[in-house]
Amino acid sequence: MAVVRITPPGRGSRTYCIADVPRTWDLDGGCATASVPIVLSAEETERILFARVEVFGEQGMDWSGFVWRRPRQGEPIECAGQAVGLTLSPRSRAYASRSLSGFMDWRWPGNYNDGAFDRRVSEGALSVTQRPGTACASGDKAGLYLWGQTAWERMTATVNKPHPSMSLEIRSSATYTGTGSRQYISTAGSTGTTQIDISLDGLPKVMVIGLITASSTPSRSDTYVELSDITLY
Repeated sequence: MAVVRITPPGRGSRTYCIADVPRTWDLDGGCATASVPIVLSAEETERILFARVEVFGEQGMDWSGFVWRRPRQGEPIECAGQAVGLTLSPRSRAYASRSLSGFMDWRWPGNYNDGAFDRRVSEGALSVTQRPGTACASGDKAGLYLWGQTAWERMTATVNKPHPSMSLEIRSSATYTGTGSRQYISTAGSTGTTQIDISLDGLPKVMVIGLITASSTPSRSDTYVELSDITLY
């Protein structure tokens, strides 16, 4: 399993989790090649030439290079670069991601009034909101989750909690379906913003959960929790 980060010229980077990236290795630390088996859209293909490509393994980044030609439809991305894993000492925690594109809706086992909430992933933030006019009891919850890109060590973020009846919970898990262990919960009844830096125990699943801590039927859309400025290490 490898994590591949691709940064086209003048564009933001995108991260992919790929089963295998065939590479050549030059024992003298010279030029090496990599073939990244992903299929791009027509727009992405137009912009991919000379994109920077970084391949991360269990010990950090072990290959770095550039796309040397545009792939035809269905072809892998062909790259030329440096087999850095043979010439540099591997670095611990060399990989960090700010992409939220992999987060999806989480349906908590047992429902817990799941339909009373909206979830949103946009503009660098995750949020869970209790819909105006819906009744929720203490313990009702809904959330988002990220699975399978890598084993996450820690998360930094800003927690925004404007309403005292809703709290934020973050969990990590070793399994796709598991609810895992709780790594963070905001203080019940409090409001405001908080900077967090929490451990995720090197597990591949991250869960962000909005949790009702007091019964409420809001009339406005301010009963929510938001996680922004997120970086996963």
